[in-house]
Amino acid sequence: MPYIVLDVDIDIDQFIDSCSRRDIKNLIEYLREDGHLPDVEVKMVIDNIAEPIRNVHDEEWYDVLKKLAGLRLQMSLEDIETVKQIVKKY
Repeated sequence: MPYIVLDVDIDIDQFIDSCSRRDIKNLIEYLREDGHLPDVEVKMVIDNIAEPIRNVHDEEWYDVLKKLAGLRLQMSLEDIETVKQIVKKY
């Protein structure tokens, strides 16, 4: 089978902007596996923020936050206010 080689000049900003969240996560994993990034698992969490997950406690914390964000419509006003007060405390 013949191979076709294309020399394409793509602006990195345009490339990244055209990527989906899954594409970006795959790119980060590829760069990590190829040694260009530290060997830290990266997860996409609330509001498209990439947070390095460094240990089991951090991973559990982000899982809890994602679940909490999805429960807002099921929570009572009192529970919502309690969460707000905890956030204000820190």
